[in-house]
This record gives sequence, structure tokens and C-alpha cells, in this order.
Amino acid sequence: MIFAFKKIFITGIIVIASLIVTSSPMLAATPTPVPDEATPSGLLDKLKKIEVLKDKIATKVAELRKSEKGAVGGKIKTLSDKSITLTTRIGEKSLTYSDDTTFFTLDGATRNQLDVRKLKVDDTISAIGYFEDSGTLIAKYVYSQTPLLFLSGKISNIEKSNYTVTIKDAQGETLADIETYSQMFLIDPMKGLVKGGFSKLAVGSSIHALATPNSKEVNRVSIRRLITLVSILPQETGSLVSSPSATVSPKITPKSNTSTPSAIPTKKP
Repeated sequence: MIFAFKKIFITGIIVIASLIVTSSPMLAATPTPVPDEATPSGLLDKLKKIEVLKDKIATKVAELRKSEKGAVGGKIKTLSDKSITLTTRIGEKSLTYSDDTTFFTLDGATRNQLDVRKLKVDDTISAIGYFEDSGTLIAKYVYSQTPLLFLSGKISNIEKSNYTVTIKDAQGETLADIETYSQMFLIDPMKGLVKGGFSKLAVGSSIHALATPNSKEVNRVSIRRLITLVSILPQETGSLVSSPSATVSPKITPKSNTSTPSAIPTKKP
């Protein structure tokens, strides 16, 4: 009987325990906090930003592809606010400029910044930038160029100490400075056009030159390029060929066939 009682007691405990387990709620593990970027909403925001950036890059690339780098040059025909019309060798060209456009003046090899307000009609300029679909150039850089002068005459004087030559033509004399950027050529009767130098210039030689006027002194220019014509150019050693001279034959005195009789000795008795 005691054994039966123990069995009933143990069975009751098991039943009660099972009821407690099944009726009590399951305790879930507390989730670890995750940064906002990993949440679906944060990831979506990041993807949206990437798409916007891609669209901007694509738009910029498309704009650059549509734009064509180019340059125009000529004389200013009209000037207006942010716009210039040029007369070029192929017709009229228009360009626009903005506050970001940089203006320069070129004086030989020297480049200085220029105030756009100093530009005037008939000035010669060159502009670099991008062409619009309409053909108008959006100028990035504008260069004002001093018009070149053409001189043709003879060298009347050379000053070796300050690298100047005086060019005389029908209008008078012009003092010309030989600069470091000056290009000089000679006409060689044997080789044609050859590179020259200041030491090759000679008084009396014919000269043709392109030059820029001196802004501070009248009748003075800076040589950009010159060609000088000389009558005699130094020859290289061993290149001279002596001209044949007349052959002088030695004078031969003909011998007489008649021998001169020798003196016959007189026989003394």
C-alpha cells in the first residue's frame, strides 16, 4: 500500500510539473541593438544617396561629352556685356565669357593678366573654351595679342652689346631688339633655309622680319621671326672645290737638225 501511495504521489508531481511548464510563456532572448544603417530604412536611405550621386555623375559626363573643346581667334567686331563677336578668316564667330573667364595680354613671351574693360573694337584676341551646340564658344581663357608688323629692308647697323639691329627701308630706320624668343634664319645658296643666329647677321644684308611694336618707344620693335639674305655665306671646311685653271704647257725650243760645225784645228807645219 505504501508503494502504491508513493507511485501515486510521484505521478501527481510529474503531472503538476508538466502543467506548469506548458502553461508558462516562453522567454525569448533579448535582441542585440543594431546600428541604424543596418536597418532596412537606413540601408534604403544610403541606396537613394548613391543613386542621386550616380545621376549627377552621369549628367556631368553627358554635359562634357556634348561640349567640344575649341578655340577661336580674330579681330573684335562688337563688344557687349559677357559677349564678343569676332571677325575671323572663315567668317564671324561669337563667344561668351563669365566672371570665371581669365583674360591675358601677350607681349612676346610674357603673359600678364588683363582687365576685360581694356579690350576694344579691332583688337586681336584668341579664346580657348568649349563650344555650345549653337556654335558659340564659352570662353575659359582669352588672350589679347599685339598685331605683328612686317619689316623689309637692309641692316644698316648692328649693336652687339645690347643685341639690336637697325633696319632701314623706304620709310626710314627702325631699331629692332633681338629677344631670347626671336627665331632667325638664313638663306644658304647650297642648303636653302637654315637656322641662324645673331652672330650671322651682317651690315648690308637684306632682311625680312615679323615684329611686335614697343609700347614705350616709337620706331622700336621686338623681333619675333626674321630671315636674312646674304650674298656670301661661310663654307664648311673642305667643301670648297677649286676651279680648274688653264694648263700652261712648257715652251719647247725646237732643236736644229743642222749641227754646228766644230772648229777644225789648224795643223801647224
